[in-house]
Amino acid sequence: MLKLLITGALLAAATAASAQAPACTGQFVGMRVSKLKPGGSMAGFAEAARANQAWYASKGFKDDKVIVVPVYERSGGVDKPSVVKVSTIHVYGNTPGWKKDAAWDAFVAKYNENASIESDVKLCLPKGTFR
Repeated sequence: MLKLLITGALLAAATAASAQAPACTGQFVGMRVSKLKPGGSMAGFAEAARANQAWYASKGFKDDKVIVVPVYERSGGVDKPSVVKVSTIHVYGNTPGWKKDAAWDAFVAKYNENASIESDVKLCLPKGTFR
């Protein structure tokens, strides 16, 4: 019970701290690294990312960009493109209030069919890093 109370207090403190974080004055970016599932494919993942990008464009968010980039892994002292990991970079534009819909659910399902997220971080890059 004590562990549960301590965990709850730490989560509340972390949430309060993140809510007080300064706004990004540069370019807000999300970066995910995903691992292909058995039966998943890079092509299927790329298809999900194209649908993801199209969803934002269809909602009028022309400054949002969803970019698929390779993950490199070190093997035998050499960096090589991974055959099981892939990364997406979401360059956020001005995306005020939007609602998920059937098209949203479809591209998320396509992502989930092909891969699972290993890490998800948000970054504040200098303005102009992505154009």
